Amino acid sequence: MSSGRAKPSFGTVKKDAAYNAAKRVAASGTEKARRDIAQRSDIPKEILYFLAGDKDASVRSAVARNRSTPQQADLLLATDDSEDVRATLAVKVLESHSAGGSEPAAEKKLEAVSLQALQQLAKDQLPRIRAILADTLKHRETAPKDVIDRLARDLEPSVALPILRHSPLLSESDLIDIAGGTVAPGGLSAVAEREGISADLTDALVASKDVEAIATLLSNKSAQIREETLDSIIEQAPKHVAWHEPLVRRPKLTAKAITALAGFVASALVEELRQRDDVDQVTAEAIAEAVRKRIDGGEQDLIGLDPGAGKEKAKEEAWEEVNRVWRAGKLDDDYFIDRALAGSMDLVAAGLALLGDIPEPSAEKMLVSQSARAVMAVCWRAGLSAQTCYEIQMTLARISPNAAQQPEGGGHYPASESDLTWQLELFEAIPESG
Repeated sequence: MSSGRAKPSFGTVKKDAAYNAAKRVAASGTEKARRDIAQRSDIPKEILYFLAGDKDASVRSAVARNRSTPQQADLLLATDDSEDVRATLAVKVLESHSAGGSEPAAEKKLEAVSLQALQQLAKDQLPRIRAILADTLKHRETAPKDVIDRLARDLEPSVALPILRHSPLLSESDLIDIAGGTVAPGGLSAVAEREGISADLTDALVASKDVEAIATLLSNKSAQIREETLDSIIEQAPKHVAWHEPLVRRPKLTAKAITALAGFVASALVEELRQRDDVDQVTAEAIAEAVRKRIDGGEQDLIGLDPGAGKEKAKEEAWEEVNRVWRAGKLDDDYFIDRALAGSMDLVAAGLALLGDIPEPSAEKMLVSQSARAVMAVCWRAGLSAQTCYEIQMTLARISPNAAQQPEGGGHYPASESDLTWQLELFEAIPESG
């Protein structure tokens, strides 16, 4: 196999009877006999080195597996003709020289010759060998960086993907550089699965235009995505159905993004949009308008989501309930707080309109206006307490805590009667004459 190789020095070896017997077996023994001594830990290193060049692959595999084999022999076996020999060696080198630990550089964990063997295996022509290395090194916090870089840029998925998905040794700049080049199939999706992806890496993945990777990225709730980047994705999303569901389920979406999505995603996903916690009344109306436009354009599957047909019935039912409650003498502050907490806009608007003797559409407009003074005016007109009004501002009207108006001392509304009356006139809740 390698008769012309230079023999390394292993120091002085005592040439006793056992040594001479082992040497004779190594030189001319049967295949089984040679394999048996190749497995032993008490055989002198120079004999194991000699057996690393044995004509039989099973013998060389035994040498490759033996932890007593000198590293010079490992380096020789790293280029062995047999795939099985190289695979056996790869497992042993990785197990024998754990790259874990507190040292900052993995090279300090490996002697120079053994490191050369590992680097040689990382360049092996067969994916199986390189995949063994990748699977073993993927989680290690210390490993030869050049080996990790080579495996990450490998074009064989079984090699590159474990490293791209898991390796803590790949920096953000490494991953951005990889995303901008030629990557193994599925490689960018593997990167997109990583925890805590930064906005810069997200931009690099989006710039790659890899449809599968972008879908994976959108499903990764820990990935940071800039608003402008998300807007760009949504612009392209109508022709990429795989993006629709993860887009709808992103943890944070602007009203603009939600409205845009309502313009093209399937009916079931539109319903999910409507049920999101971050959809306020204004955005809900925008979703409804987007649905109506799509129905007008002939999309029949959305008809069940059009609020137009059912809205009048819902309002009629709301009026029936508040009238029933009012006649029972229970249309009080507690009723309004309960309904506001439940998000029952129709019931609260109908109740305020009934008690305040104002048009129900005006009452609803004031509730969704995002104006604390408008909400105070309609609650004041209905005779609700300032504290109940404050609760309605914070819940149903979705006014921020900083903008909501709390009661003054003594539980009074923090506004003058003339100011509240003006708000009612502004929303045409009462005639200008008062």
